[in-house]
Amino acid sequence: HWFPCFYDKPCDGSEVRVMLSRFYNLLLPNGILIGVLFDALTDKQRGSHIHEKTKARHAWTAGQFRQQIITPLEDIYSIVEYDTLRNGLTFNFVLQKKEA
Repeated sequence: HWFPCFYDKPCDGSEVRVMLSRFYNLLLPNGILIGVLFDALTDKQRGSHIHEKTKARHAWTAGQFRQQIITPLEDIYSIVEYDTLRNGLTFNFVLQKKEA
């Protein structure tokens, strides 16, 4: 499983960090990795609580995801863009593979 935390236990983020680390090996030099996730904070503010209605056992705000997932990976990725969508529902990240 890429994400064993999705279905059977709360996700502390370690599985996601491992997955993003594996993508590093697949990217060409200076390759780009892009992601878009639901923002738990705006989701709760809107009253939809989509993360609670799915089988997912985690939800991050943009700040939490950056602190828990992205920051520990800054030795292998450069942050090109982060949380720039400003759409009140999701946040994005654009990472670039650093040269080894």
